[in-house]
Amino acid sequence: MAKNVNKIIRASGKLVINPTNLSLPFPYGGTQIGYTKSLAVRSLGQTALVQSEGLGQVSDYLQANHRWVMACMIRGWDDDALALLQPDHYSVGAVTRHALMTVPGQAIPGVSQFDQAKTVLFAPDDVINVPAVIAYRAIADIQDGEALSWQRTQELGMPMAFELLQGATGKILQIGRLADLSVT
Repeated sequence: MAKNVNKIIRASGKLVINPTNLSLPFPYGGTQIGYTKSLAVRSLGQTALVQSEGLGQVSDYLQANHRWVMACMIRGWDDDALALLQPDHYSVGAVTRHALMTVPGQAIPGVSQFDQAKTVLFAPDDVINVPAVIAYRAIADIQDGEALSWQRTQELGMPMAFELLQGATGKILQIGRLADLSVT
């Protein structure tokens, strides 16, 4: 089938934590944590060149390791996102009953965050034409060097980064049409 090369994909969508069944209606048995205008998935795997001293050239190229990260800006100040993605910093405000972020909160530097890993689904607004992303074991953190910025010219958002680890079935992530993805 010929593709329309003039078609521009706008990839905004919603984030879902711990979806259970992608055949169910949105949020697929999970919890919606917010909207995002963009999502980036990046490989940080390191390949290795094997140099042959005798030939003075590269003799092999070793496959990269499987380190992947995902990053997005969650639009607005989302109570559920803070509660689920930053539980060590989260509490409920005494008056408003909305999310309250306290740093350092319960976070202890050097302690494993493995038990805080979640399955994270990016469900695009257009699930028919735009690929979705599912990360099977994602550990969330505020992106290094990013700012929570209150400005007139830009909307407030929560800059989140996810370190992606292998899930129970050995998969790190899947990218494709939502109907083709699996939660396991």
